[in-house]
Amino acid sequence: MLLTTDFDRKLAYCYMTDEPRLRQILLNLVGNAVKFTEKGEVVTKVERMERDGRRDWLRFSVRDTGIGLRVDHMRRIFEPFYQVDSSTTRRYEGAGLGWRFAGGWWR
Repeated sequence: MLLTTDFDRKLAYCYMTDEPRLRQILLNLVGNAVKFTEKGEVVTKVERMERDGRRDWLRFSVRDTGIGLRVDHMRRIFEPFYQVDSSTTRRYEGAGLGWRFAGGWWR
């Protein structure tokens, strides 16, 4: 598997943010992408969406070539304890709490 990062070269060197929460969200996104991707790639991208006075609005995204997610599950993955496959024999581990711990900050 190839793990890469794509940064917009126009970004500032340093930003003030809620570092622990941002780290938690990115670890959750990248961790899930790696967990569900056996081969191919996981790409993390950071880009500036707009500038509002002295504030930059950044977008962090993660794209992978993993197993994918059906459209009907996409709305529910942000619910606490929700798992696409909750059977005891499922292959992938996790409690389904990653987004809950992020406190909705990802919106």
